[in-house]
Amino acid sequence: FPSKDDLIVAWLERSIEEITGLPIDYYAIINIDIFKDLVDALGGVEVTVPYDMYYNDAAAGLSINLKEGPQTLDGEKAAGFVRFRNTARGDYDRIDNIKSLAYAMLAKLKAMNVSAASKVPELVDVVFKNVDTNASVALVRQMLPRLNNIQLQTATLPTYHIEGTNRESYDPEVVVSSLAKVFG
Repeated sequence: FPSKDDLIVAWLERSIEEITGLPIDYYAIINIDIFKDLVDALGGVEVTVPYDMYYNDAAAGLSINLKEGPQTLDGEKAAGFVRFRNTARGDYDRIDNIKSLAYAMLAKLKAMNVSAASKVPELVDVVFKNVDTNASVALVRQMLPRLNNIQLQTATLPTYHIEGTNRESYDPEVVVSSLAKVFG
């Protein structure tokens, strides 16, 4: 029998394929701790924090205190940066922060250039510790030499709020149009 996690992955793949109309070859379910671990492995990253972020949750052991503006984040601060959702747009702003951090990590990796080669084993270990994926270690290692050529493209699919609920939905035509604009 498939595990609960396998069923969830299968459901997510089908749902994303249905929404986007695109086949899913590989998936990655990312543990939020990956940002802390990768940023520490990279020696910190430069990010512009878009607004003051302050949040304390003693029960969850979460303390975020970041001031607006450009700064170098270590792993702990980067984890707070991507976890912060105490804004009017909540998770939408959180997604934007995750994108900003991903761009910053890629820029740092590209800037390291040759010295990044010494970091590769540590980075691969961090990725496979924090990611559940159907991509093999061999595939990831095969992609690593192409890292400097990677151009990150991100998009948040457009949704609309369903009145009287706490749910979002989507219009298939708007999704297709949005994907076409982003990816051609």
